[in-house]
Amino acid sequence: MEYMGFAEFALHFENWLQALFSEIFDVYAPIGEERELRAVWKGSGNSPMAFRFNLTDFYRLYLEGEPLSSVLGRMEELLRKAIQNNLMPECVNVINSLSAFERVKDKFFIRVINYRQNVDSLKGKTCKRLGDMAITLYVLIPGQEKTDTMYSIKVPTTFAREWGLSVGQAIQAGLANSKTLFPPRMLTQEQMAYGNENSASRERFNFMSEGFRFQKSILDAYIVTNARIINGASVIFYPGALQRLSEIFKGDYFFACISVHEVILRPIASYTLKEMKKWLSEMSANPFISLEERLSSSLYKYDRKSNSIMVF
Repeated sequence: MEYMGFAEFALHFENWLQALFSEIFDVYAPIGEERELRAVWKGSGNSPMAFRFNLTDFYRLYLEGEPLSSVLGRMEELLRKAIQNNLMPECVNVINSLSAFERVKDKFFIRVINYRQNVDSLKGKTCKRLGDMAITLYVLIPGQEKTDTMYSIKVPTTFAREWGLSVGQAIQAGLANSKTLFPPRMLTQEQMAYGNENSASRERFNFMSEGFRFQKSILDAYIVTNARIINGASVIFYPGALQRLSEIFKGDYFFACISVHEVILRPIASYTLKEMKKWLSEMSANPFISLEERLSSSLYKYDRKSNSIMVF
């Protein structure tokens, strides 16, 4: 049997742990003569928490004939224990609890992220691709529901299979829960432009509630987001949201997801496809939207009759 060299062996460790803990840690394999693998926590704080593991003994076990999967499992267990012993038990509890669907289902939510920018971290994760977007299932690490920063992890597809759910069913469960965790909102473009974004916290802007009263925009342009105006682009995919918006506009509409935080809608009765493509091209060049916040450069149209989305 031909064994891999240490550098290749270390790279396997980096890829394995990064896939498991991608939303909690940045994992770095040893370089050159180094033998230590580093896992740096992405959480906030003056001194970022980092764990170092010498891979020499793990490599020796591999050379002695222990299967690579078994050696990787040893490292995974060691990292979990390190987290648990260093004031981060909530991370371990969430990861370990994923096998019990009933215990974590109320912590699921959806984020929509750019597919190409996240293609590596999306491998083996529960997501559905639409154009250059990835509708992705996350689980919230508890205790942060009322803070500005919310830590979470992407849910591996292996857990969806354990729950007996298809990827589509798991995504729908996350969307339904997102609607409760992050209530939907719709404001006119003027309200957002004139600094009235704080209005998004008000229930009367919940376009899916019975008390919603439609206010026509002067520009016939509307912003859909959530009450936090953070990662609000997922709202467009909430159960019933596409249909509800077509009822409000009394017809089909275009929408653009330039930023992860919001969706811009314009009824087709007011804009042509050519006008929308020109507008989107100009908006996509907006220098005030950071690379991390950019979501999609495509234009979308919701067709009410067929209940389907067209991508341009």
